Amino acid sequence: MTNRIFTSAAQTLATASLIAMPTAAHAQTPPAAPAPVDQTAQAAGPGLDEIVVTAQRREQRLQDVPLTITAVSADTLSKAGVTTLRDVQNIVSGFTFSGQGTVAQPSIRGVSTLLSTSGSENPNALYIDGIYQATQAALGNELPDIERIEVLKGPQGTLFGRNATGGAIQIFTRAPSFKPTASFALDAGYYTGNGGSHSAERVSARAFVSGPIISDVVAASISGGYTYTPGYWTDDRTGNQSAPIRKVNGRAKLLIVPSDKVDITLGAYYVDNNESVPQTPVNGLSAAGAYPGAVVPTQPWHTAHEDDPLGADKALLKQYGFSAQVKVDTGFGTLTSLTGYNNTKALNPATSIAGAYGTLPCSFNFACLDYYFAVSNREISQELNFASEKMGILSFVTGLYYYNAKGATVGKIQNDLAPFAPPGTFPITVQQFAFQTKSYAAYGEATIQPSDPLSFILGLRFSHEPHEDVSTIPVSPVLQKTFNSLTPRVSARYELTNALNVYGTFSIGFKSGLTGASNNASVPQFAPVQPEKIYSYEAGVKYATAGLTFNGSFFYYDYRNKQEQTFTGLATIVTNTGPVRIFGFDFDTSAKLADHVTFRGTASWIPVAKYLDFPNASGSSTTRIPFDTTMPPFNCAPGGGCGSFEPIVFNASGLRLSRTPKVTASGTLTYDDGKFDASGTVSFSSSVFHDITGIIRQPAYAIFTAQAGYKIDGVRIGIYGRNIGNKAYIVNGLSSSAGFLAGYAPPREVGLSLGFNY
Repeated sequence: MTNRIFTSAAQTLATASLIAMPTAAHAQTPPAAPAPVDQTAQAAGPGLDEIVVTAQRREQRLQDVPLTITAVSADTLSKAGVTTLRDVQNIVSGFTFSGQGTVAQPSIRGVSTLLSTSGSENPNALYIDGIYQATQAALGNELPDIERIEVLKGPQGTLFGRNATGGAIQIFTRAPSFKPTASFALDAGYYTGNGGSHSAERVSARAFVSGPIISDVVAASISGGYTYTPGYWTDDRTGNQSAPIRKVNGRAKLLIVPSDKVDITLGAYYVDNNESVPQTPVNGLSAAGAYPGAVVPTQPWHTAHEDDPLGADKALLKQYGFSAQVKVDTGFGTLTSLTGYNNTKALNPATSIAGAYGTLPCSFNFACLDYYFAVSNREISQELNFASEKMGILSFVTGLYYYNAKGATVGKIQNDLAPFAPPGTFPITVQQFAFQTKSYAAYGEATIQPSDPLSFILGLRFSHEPHEDVSTIPVSPVLQKTFNSLTPRVSARYELTNALNVYGTFSIGFKSGLTGASNNASVPQFAPVQPEKIYSYEAGVKYATAGLTFNGSFFYYDYRNKQEQTFTGLATIVTNTGPVRIFGFDFDTSAKLADHVTFRGTASWIPVAKYLDFPNASGSSTTRIPFDTTMPPFNCAPGGGCGSFEPIVFNASGLRLSRTPKVTASGTLTYDDGKFDASGTVSFSSSVFHDITGIIRQPAYAIFTAQAGYKIDGVRIGIYGRNIGNKAYIVNGLSSSAGFLAGYAPPREVGLSLGFNY
């Protein structure tokens, strides 16, 4: 009987689309961060601030780059209530932050992934100071020294290569300064406890200090941050608050300038993050609900889960890394070397995949289970690139890249039978996977300007990516597979006036395939998964004067071989779909309305984002596995999963992609006279669903954030309100045979802020 229970448990989990590690991916190397950037003038002056970005590996005005880019400074992020990357969706249109369980899976213009299989990747790349963050759990981190964020929309195939199919998220942190500099910020907030959330305090502190060690030769900076709240979730078993959050992070940098031609930046960071992701069954759809006596939450910000039986309730994410950037001015251009190392260990607590507190019969039938997984990942990257000066009508960027990553993941299940089972029976290991990924790339991109108003960009990247994977549970052979790709880019840009230009760009995005080590149930067994490619066509217009900027673009994606999970009837496998079509429009604008008053707005409309051919999609239905009254005392065969939801295979052709609202928009109105400042931000999203079946659906919503502050001799005292309307909106979802679960963004928070700059 024990073997039968274990087999049923493994089959149940195979259908669950559970949490797994996004594996290693390709890092890239933008140049050192330029001066602070913003899309909103923050003080009175003759006009709006000029926006400088590094999307093409050199510092350029945003208006001169034939791409769709949103760039926001730390000041704008703070005034819009953005505390983590999760909140960036509230000020960047076409960007949706979501995920499965604790695995973050953001979407840019509808390009995302629903894969939870070990070895899969997110097609939207995250970089911090040019170093790729392979573990998507890093998207939940807070950065105490952020300078700006750039969100690049569309494939970044030429310069960013692997794992930037849908776009790239670049975070730049503050650089060391030879001028003594210090800043400190403290937020003392309070979750008001309305609408189902629990009242709770929140404290967040951030500090940055920088200055010279050897005048004009060596400078250093140190930054750190701490965030704590006892939790705004409510435990329905007791009525007490639940899910405390504690985040600690730090970063140190050393700038060495031995001559006016060379500068070296060394960096190190550390993160300790215990934020878990409680989830609530949508409309009470939990396997536990079929059993009398179970506690099934029905309100947002409500959970019902016993203390973690595996004791993994403290350090959920520990991450550290090092980087070294060397820049040499050769006179003909800039030669840059960037070396990166990241080490990540994610230890997630046992989480109820039914989203509820079940009964012993529910556990006996393996309908109520706890799932636990641990991840380790080590990445090394080295890049050498050269960005030339302009030589007549020509300038270019070229480079070489190497990447090497090793990782492993283990998944286990636990349930309430553990005290009654033989010693060593629980937890049961149901997944154990190891991988090594390497990448070698060469790239080049040339800009040709035959006349002042006209310029062309021609780029090409070759990627050679060997994979080696093995699954020990379930057992697979050691599988090796190499994926090669050529990803071109062609752009044309024409200046109609000094203020107005138009452009067109064709590019290809590439996401590596999989060896098939996780496809134990495929036919043939261990069938490899082909790489994804996006053929992107974009046309746009950019306008900029001292008091007004406007950027608009139309994009069309021919998305091929999208990687999706399907269900065979016994297990989940990864396969490629037929073609996918996405097209839409992006807009953003900034305007100086009056002295000290500015407006920033952004919007995205994606009318079409659908599968053209996906006849074998899989998911879970809302039909429960029936009980058998002839099987007392639990009315179900042991391990039979009664009360769980039946898996289905269906034709998804014509269905809309998940995590892709048709309309997203935001607007920020700011007043700043140098002493007093105030701003308000309204963000809107049309309805969106977070699973392929459309059961985890978030209706259209709008949120409002506001703040105000007064400065006295470098000290700023302020008040703020985030999510003032207390809107419960979904930021991640998990569907499985055990239930349909939703995680929610934080509820209303009001508070006081204190800041100091020197």
